[in-house]
Amino acid sequence: MAYPTVVMESAVKRKVRTIDASWSTPQLLEAMLHALKGDGPALSTTDLGIEEITSQCALVVTTSGSTGDPKSVLLSAHSLLSNARATHKFLNATSGERWSLLLPTTHIAGLNILIRSIELGTEPVSLSSKADYTAIVPTQLHRALHGDRINVVTTYGMTETTGGVVYNGQPLEGVEIDIREGLIAIKAPQVALGYLHGDFPINDGWFITKDRGELREGKLQVLGRTDDQIISGGEKIS
Repeated sequence: MAYPTVVMESAVKRKVRTIDASWSTPQLLEAMLHALKGDGPALSTTDLGIEEITSQCALVVTTSGSTGDPKSVLLSAHSLLSNARATHKFLNATSGERWSLLLPTTHIAGLNILIRSIELGTEPVSLSSKADYTAIVPTQLHRALHGDRINVVTTYGMTETTGGVVYNGQPLEGVEIDIREGLIAIKAPQVALGYLHGDFPINDGWFITKDRGELREGKLQVLGRTDDQIISGGEKIS
């Protein structure tokens, strides 16, 4: 299936700076704040080999996804802040509440914690400190369920959608989801500007994922990856 190509070209450029692994959390927060405001360099999780990038871009996250070659996803401040604000509205989060940072800041999930903290006017804390919210992976969840009582929210999304945009099967405010030929399609302000290199699977504003899904009573059910299937006896098997 062919989709129109998004070509990232702009006459106006801004500096891009690679996130330094030695930065403390306050240093990274400050750099992220200036990247979002536009009065500092855009940030990148990896060395892109370039000094400037389109002025629309605030953050570049290089990801290989579940499969395939690494792609450098260009995210605007609008996408990043839209996702943080929609997340906080879903959670009824208020200014002064805190997120704990338990995920690496080399991926969108960890970086989103920083942006959400900026929005709430707080600094993320570690595991040893009390927090109102956190984001974790299944292994961490398994451990947490055997500890303190917590409220679990499942999310669906990817780097190209600035992280999770579907919470408990329901799209966040401003997010539309559809099923196109069995694939999950997403239309939202959180969708990335495109890739630094290569085609971006966008069709009339809809980002076409490689995830199979269906809508059941208005809720999204993720069924698996298209590229994790084999055909046996004429049947598709995940």
